[in-house]
Formats: sequence, structure tokens, C-alpha cells
Amino acid sequence: IKKMDKDLGVTLLSQAYNGTRQTTSNRAINSIADMKGLKLRVPNAATNLAYAKYVGASPTPMAFSEVYLALQTNAVDGQENPLAAVQAQKFYEVQKFLAMTNHILNDQLYLVSNETYKELPEDLQKVVKDAAENAAKYHTKFS
Repeated sequence: IKKMDKDLGVTLLSQAYNGTRQTTSNRAINSIADMKGLKLRVPNAATNLAYAKYVGASPTPMAFSEVYLALQTNAVDGQENPLAAVQAQKFYEVQKFLAMTNHILNDQLYLVSNETYKELPEDLQKVVKDAAENAAKYHTKFS
């Protein structure tokens, strides 16, 4: 956290649990072997890319905004996200199968610029911090 504050110039206000990532696909996944060759959309992040490679899938980094169309047109065979994202984006409309892989724990960080935060009077800093903590509790409740 100190490194984030110093190197990135942000303050961590709170953190929420965002669920674990699951895998949806256009074919049944009952074992790791079933993932071999699956063209899997992942974010362009080291952990997600490593997951796809480890299970034998073909990692396909892609922006989140492009996922639904890519699934719909079979540009990719599957994707991985927390269940809340699968539901919110209606990936179930274009993906028949869900594998509860629980492969990466997702969290949600509530951050603020150090410069902005330090300009606030102490009482308003507390209001912002309390609001972030309440938002994190609410977020976690629905993840």
C-alpha cells in the first residue's frame, strides 16, 4: 500500500470482494483437458494470460467492451469473468456452458489521487473514506 501511495500517487480508500472468476464457453468443460485449444478471451493481464496457458487454452486478450460480440460471432470460444460480470453483460445469451473454475480471486479497489485527497479538509477526507468503505461493503454483498 505504501508503494501504491508513493509510486502511483494514489491512496487506497477501501477494497471490496468481487468474486472469483469463472469460465463460460460454447462447449462443455468438465476437466482441464476440455480446455485444450479453447480460444479464451482474457484481459491483457499476466495472471489471466497465465491461467489460460496453464489450462491449455489459447489466450486471446481483448477489451471487455468487445467480449459480447466476439462470443456472439465465435471470434472466441469462451471468456472468464466473475459471475456478476457474466450476468450483467448477459454473456449467458451467447454462451451455453458455465464452468465454475474459481481460478482467480477478484477484488475491487477504491482509489483516489493523493493530490486531490490531500487538498480536502480532514472532515471531507473522512466523508470520502467512509463513502468508499460503505460502497465496498455494498459491492461485496452482491458479489
